[in-house]
Amino acid sequence: MSLNFSPPIPGLFSRLIAILFANLRTRSCSLGSRDAVFQGVKLFWLPILLTCLLSAPAISQQLPLRHYGQLEGLDNLQVTALAQDGKGYLWVGTVNGLYRFDGERFRRFSQSGGIPAIPVAALHTDQYGDVWVGTRRGMCRIEGAACRTVHTREGTVLPVGIGQHFASFGSDQLLVVSGDQLWRVQAKRDGEGLEATPFFGGGRARSSGNEEVSSIATGHDGDFWMGCGPRVCHYSNGELRVFGHAQGVPTGGKSWPALLLDGKGELWCRSSTGMMMSLPPGAGRFIERRPAPLGGDGIIAPVMTADLDGRLVTSNGFGLLRGSPGNWQAIGEEQGFNPDDEVSALLMDRDGDLWIGIAGRGLVHWQGYRQWESWSTRQGLPSNTVWSFLRANDGALLVGTGQGAAKLDPVTRRFIVHPIAAGADRTQWSSMVEDRSGNVWASSFSGLLLRKLRSGGRFEVVAKLPMIQILLVDSGGNLWICTEQGLYRLENGANKPRLVSLSERMAGVRTESAIRAACQTALGVQWFIADGVLLRHVEGHWSRPQFASSVDMKLIDLSCDENSLLLTHADETKVWWVDADALAPQLSSRTFDLANSPLKGRTVQSTLIDSRRWLWVGTEGGIGVWNGRGWRVLNQQSGLIWNDTSQHALYEDLDGSVWIGTSNGVSHLSHPEELFTLRPQKVLIDSVTVDDAPQATTSFSVPWSKGTLAVKLAVLSFQNYEGLRYRYFLRGLDHDWSITESSELRYTALAPGSYVLKVMAENIVTQTSSPVEELTFTVMPPWWQSYWFYAAALTLMIGATAGLSVALSRWRWRKMLLRQREMEALVQQRTQELEVSREEHRQRSLRDSLTQIWNRAAIMDLITRQIAETQASGRPFLLVLLDLDHFKRINDTYGHLAGDAVLKEFVRRTQERLRDDDALGRYGGEEFLLLLPGLDANSGRRRLNGLHLEVCAAPMEIGEGGAIDVTCSFGVATGAGNATAESLIQQADMALYRAKENGRNRIEYG
Repeated sequence: MSLNFSPPIPGLFSRLIAILFANLRTRSCSLGSRDAVFQGVKLFWLPILLTCLLSAPAISQQLPLRHYGQLEGLDNLQVTALAQDGKGYLWVGTVNGLYRFDGERFRRFSQSGGIPAIPVAALHTDQYGDVWVGTRRGMCRIEGAACRTVHTREGTVLPVGIGQHFASFGSDQLLVVSGDQLWRVQAKRDGEGLEATPFFGGGRARSSGNEEVSSIATGHDGDFWMGCGPRVCHYSNGELRVFGHAQGVPTGGKSWPALLLDGKGELWCRSSTGMMMSLPPGAGRFIERRPAPLGGDGIIAPVMTADLDGRLVTSNGFGLLRGSPGNWQAIGEEQGFNPDDEVSALLMDRDGDLWIGIAGRGLVHWQGYRQWESWSTRQGLPSNTVWSFLRANDGALLVGTGQGAAKLDPVTRRFIVHPIAAGADRTQWSSMVEDRSGNVWASSFSGLLLRKLRSGGRFEVVAKLPMIQILLVDSGGNLWICTEQGLYRLENGANKPRLVSLSERMAGVRTESAIRAACQTALGVQWFIADGVLLRHVEGHWSRPQFASSVDMKLIDLSCDENSLLLTHADETKVWWVDADALAPQLSSRTFDLANSPLKGRTVQSTLIDSRRWLWVGTEGGIGVWNGRGWRVLNQQSGLIWNDTSQHALYEDLDGSVWIGTSNGVSHLSHPEELFTLRPQKVLIDSVTVDDAPQATTSFSVPWSKGTLAVKLAVLSFQNYEGLRYRYFLRGLDHDWSITESSELRYTALAPGSYVLKVMAENIVTQTSSPVEELTFTVMPPWWQSYWFYAAALTLMIGATAGLSVALSRWRWRKMLLRQREMEALVQQRTQELEVSREEHRQRSLRDSLTQIWNRAAIMDLITRQIAETQASGRPFLLVLLDLDHFKRINDTYGHLAGDAVLKEFVRRTQERLRDDDALGRYGGEEFLLLLPGLDANSGRRRLNGLHLEVCAAPMEIGEGGAIDVTCSFGVATGAGNATAESLIQQADMALYRAKENGRNRIEYG
């Protein structure tokens, strides 16, 4: 990322810009510098004063939330229930049907499959991984493409309302709440199908007395709990116990629709009036547990779940509440939710991520739920640009940003801006260290050296030097200051930095050289990079070590652990791991070629060797981690707040966790040790069709046809789904494995024969792959190539009249073969004609019926492909949202036929000025999307100005000799590999909005 200089400092901005351009000319400085926080060096902070706070502070984080809606196939956004089946598919119940998510797209479960009614009220996954569906007109179990309805012995159905109304019981029963009563569902005595019977017997099937059952949750020992009216009931070993006011159940609660038994055996209950209570294991009395910020009075169906760390997660009116007694955290608008997001369903998936149903706004995936914490200016940072970190000896965490420093409050988990001397509060903090006396030192890219005394309260400016990259405190307590114009040292106890004189024996290294990086290894040895050369300093003696293997002296950065160096090359495609020998004239090394890693094509921003001796590499496209055996890539889809990491931006904390600074906030990876313990990946053959007719997903036989075999694949791990690639090989047709990003494989008019389709999945981000799955099938030959046809023909020949001559027999045989060849040629011709017709039909389906340009679906697909191409090649592109100004007036004044004529003329003029690679599509109404590959905001500005001027320069014909003046407005977004089609359209739409606000008939850039 580039440096974001702070303009308010007089005279400083122009000076830093000049330095920056000078560095760019020499391929140095800003993109190559690294982490200023070194192993074993700690920062001092004043003792943290713990104040008396509420028991439930807000969780001050920026959450990595990914929203799913209609663009991903979830047509209805009113989510009512969530479940994950045994294979890993995610099921989403809505007020308008049931949807299944395979990681790529939501697909609606057909209403003809047997779901009793819509909306879907409840979902449940039993101990066998099967999904049960409850609606107001009955319940059913998903069995393949059908949902099998359950009836009572009398033949009636069991209506199910919204709420916690299903629970697995024992090895073969399902408990269901229907009509305020409890039923059990199990196999019939004859084994043919399922039936429902009252659990407690009798016609009313209630828990006891007249209590109405509102919810159900099974225990750990063959027991279960129920919300029964205003009380809570417990069933165990044939006995039912009722807990009421005498057992601590508060009065005023009409019912307890949400129950949860956590991993410790504690029962948690939520009421519809905002109450919460729990029953510890073995206790006989409930304890009121309502947190201070718990809202939601009047919520009909509150929801609860527990994460892998044992924390409760529950709906909180708007947003969520997470934690445990005395440590509740409110999660809402500040963390990324909308202020009116009402949580309607919760699911903790098998990978430990949280899925959140939001009433009217679809589904949200909390990516990296357990691993990641993130902060931005919304959580107290003075700037979203984060450059450096320091953990002080007193435990305080200090973060250097683009506008000063901030300290993390360990209780509220918010950042607090640290007081700084006037004039230095808006500078970019490049590095921070703590000396042996407990004084904290900080530097800025503008050259300010700051210090906070152990007894002081704020940072004061000590000196003004050239641009400072790195600070280092050596084992003797001296402060080393690496600048763009030489190396300075402030000796322990001194008051003024002194320029260090580098040894004249080091050919090509000048005293005023730019010092890019510095670190210290064991035995107090300091290492520096000056003008691309590695320097070593031991007890006052300088040396320039050589390397036993070839290491090109064009270095830009280094990192250290106790006995090793990590060197980064100027072309940013290689790093070297070097043994940091303090005395050897030659150093041994081994090379990491990033061109053969998932970081290929990325710009290295920072490096780190952690206490595990893992290698961390920060780039503009996320973080790469090497554990000695393989790579793992961490990006926004993993939970990182932003892909563009900063220089000096990787820091290992005392507990082994890692802090990452980006240009859009800071992220904290809590459990790096779990990065390489991912769930084994598995590819599923989701569906198979031949000529749109479903087939078995293991093996099948079909007659020959000229139609298409389509195979849909799925990988049901939702972490870093964007990194999936599929390998496939059709034995009987292909000669080698092929690779594709598409999850659908298609084969047209396969020749008769036996085939085996082999498929596997690999994820280039998580660096995981699946075992090979196989699909075996046979395509039967057509009748004219079958054995019975040849046998019949042979029999006719043998049975022919003895008087026929051999010549006549041969003539007939040849005629038959000729006819067969003609029929085969006719079939082949017809097949080709059908393929041409199919392609013409496909093209028509992608075109707008009025203007004959790409329709919305087609242009969205082209944008997605362009993003993937940009991610692979780095080639930029522009996305333009074009809109005809006051188009409604044209329709109202001249009629819709005139409006259609204007649209067609606008498209004709635009297409005449497009290149072959450009693409124009109708987004809707009078709005169009224009895709311009190979252009960025600078190179495309002149072209867009000309296009805007020419398209709307002359009046447009509207029929019958009439013409009107029409103006248009453009909103422009610059494409990038880490974007999505939706985010780019939103950016272009905002720019178009500004164009409208600023008077129309203009171009605005996002």
